[in-house]
Amino acid sequence: MCKLSSRRGWRMISRPIRMLFEEHGELLNLFEKFKELKTREDQVNSLELAEHASTVMNTLDEGIKGLDNLDVFFEYLHQVGASHRRIPGFKVEYFWVSLK
Repeated sequence: MCKLSSRRGWRMISRPIRMLFEEHGELLNLFEKFKELKTREDQVNSLELAEHASTVMNTLDEGIKGLDNLDVFFEYLHQVGASHRRIPGFKVEYFWVSLK
């Protein structure tokens, strides 16, 4: 996993995820550790949110790398889906929220 030491680096990585949560605040409630991040400032200053954003970006990167081998890609996609199924209240539609 990519680890960034500077706060600025974390903010850059977390921006797309923050924007997603700003536009769809209900998604924050899926994560116990993010429920208290009500303001934009709280989200910008949250290292936990930045770490989650890094995880999401790494997940997307791994998926893209797997496109060269569709069997690997679909296996990875199923693993990601299975991990999200374990999140109470998570709906498949949430994967598409970021594309709107």
